[in-house]
Amino acid sequence: MAFFSGAAAGSAADHLVTGRSRWDNFYKFSLARSVVLAPSLRSSCAGVYTPDWLAKEEEKKKKKPVPLRCQRVAKASGHGQDAQDQLGLILALGPDPERMSEGISEVLTPELGPWRKNSKLATLVLSGLAKSCSPCSAEKVLSFMVSSRLEVNIFHTNAVVNSYAKGGKWQLALNLLEKMFDILVPPDKISYSAAIGACSKGCQWQLALHLLNGMHVARVVPDVICYSAAISACERGSQWQQALGILYDMFHMSAAPDRICYNALLSACEKGGQWLLALKLLISMPEVSLAPDQISVSAAISACEKGDQWQLALTLLQDMPGMRVMPDSICYNAVISNCEKGSQWQLALNLLITMSESQLLPNVISYSATISACEKGGEWQLALHLLSSMPEKRLRPDVISCSATLSACQKGCQWQWALACLADLPQLALMPDETCYSASITACGQGGQWQLGLHCLRREMPAIRMVPGVVSFNAVISAYGDGHQWHQALNLLSTMSESRVSQNEVSFGAAMGAFETNGEWQLTLSTLSSMPRARVRPNQYSCNAAVSACRKQGQWQLALTLLNTMPDIKVIPDVISYNAAISAYQQGSHWQLALNCFEDMIENLVRPDEASYNAAISACEQAGVPHG
Repeated sequence: MAFFSGAAAGSAADHLVTGRSRWDNFYKFSLARSVVLAPSLRSSCAGVYTPDWLAKEEEKKKKKPVPLRCQRVAKASGHGQDAQDQLGLILALGPDPERMSEGISEVLTPELGPWRKNSKLATLVLSGLAKSCSPCSAEKVLSFMVSSRLEVNIFHTNAVVNSYAKGGKWQLALNLLEKMFDILVPPDKISYSAAIGACSKGCQWQLALHLLNGMHVARVVPDVICYSAAISACERGSQWQQALGILYDMFHMSAAPDRICYNALLSACEKGGQWLLALKLLISMPEVSLAPDQISVSAAISACEKGDQWQLALTLLQDMPGMRVMPDSICYNAVISNCEKGSQWQLALNLLITMSESQLLPNVISYSATISACEKGGEWQLALHLLSSMPEKRLRPDVISCSATLSACQKGCQWQWALACLADLPQLALMPDETCYSASITACGQGGQWQLGLHCLRREMPAIRMVPGVVSFNAVISAYGDGHQWHQALNLLSTMSESRVSQNEVSFGAAMGAFETNGEWQLTLSTLSSMPRARVRPNQYSCNAAVSACRKQGQWQLALTLLNTMPDIKVIPDVISYNAAISAYQQGSHWQLALNCFEDMIENLVRPDEASYNAAISACEQAGVPHG
């Protein structure tokens, strides 16, 4: 859909060139044209455009003459239809390209005379199409103007480029920007800023930077809008280094950045997790006579949230009135989420209360983050209270808030509340996900209700056409361990492969935990040896379960053998491993080896705990060795 073929460019040049000055600058335009699309980047736009579109349009005109209705309208009005009427007729043509081309020709053919006399009429129509986000219609109108040898000026082309920018049509914007040199209408700041904006919406930050650099070659001085669009493109592409480089270039070119530039750069730092740089930028804004707004502070708070800096995020929120910026719900939500990550449930709850006192309406995000904070703090009663109070605030709980409440009940060993909350989800028009079911199943296991957990897996999940995944299976296997149902754990572990659910470290660890609890050390060892066949590498938990099972059943030699082979399978012993080894040496009456193991523990930077000291002391006491 290229706009200008060679013949069209020649005819357009004959019509448009009215002074010698354009020919004097033709070499400069040709040079600038070469940098609009670099050879390496031009290929991304190839194949989208048809170069012989003008010939096809001429053929259509020969086959289908201008309807008499349009001729009557032109004669009756004398100057054609009003620009607003033309715009409405063009917008009503619909998205079909063929119908659009024929319709535009039918609508605009009577307007050739008025449009030749007054180029502003075309500008009004093209600008209206740009505001209506109709890039295809704007393109067809511009094509009609060129084929009809109407004057095409910078206002017309900029209107079309703007329509491309609003629709994120970066390929079309770059193509038109290049073709503007063919008709000797060189792009200006508005053209470049619109094209850069189109690249930004299309997440093409490399092309946006290429266009910004090409402006210098074309001797078009970028303004703050061009720089802002380029920074926004880098922000969308999570390129905070490039965005920061553009800001430095602005100071070097004596182009004063505005608040939009800083906000886009702050957002880029937030996406890149650069919380320290975001704070420095926020602090430096008054130095360049810029006052931060809600967007600025919100981006800095979000950057602190991603950097797990809840203290700084809270400080920024408290300092906002001093900056003459009133915090909104986005700021509060970001700080509450930060407190949730930092397990500061008291602060999160206090911020939720402060929002209401500040006449800010908490939303679902506010409650979900606060409930998650209570879940991490083990405050299941508060989580339930917050969830139940949401309808009073005219808020409908979502899956995130319900999942957090279920997890809080699970951590509080409240299986009754967990199942009650799970049963209430359909009344809230919510479909429970696997996280909800796994939390409920785990809560049932902790409460010794493994039958209810199995019912969720076998009955309830298939009833809603949910295929249980590895998380749900692992939760049930763990429930079997708590309920002393090791044979059920073994059966379910083997059933996972039949159900096409891949076993993982947690699956084997949960089953081995059930075997170890019930003294089945042989099963523990066989399960450990079967992990490589399932392409699952043993970890500390599975190895410790096997060592503990052997030690508890008096198989201290096997326990020590397993401990010695842990480095061979790339598993680093932890404090539980060393405690099991010391206890095993104690069972074998090898107090010297027990003490040596205790010393190795310290040398390997593993901090002994109370169990470590008790085991070492017991070994010495058994041998009659005094300890001090």
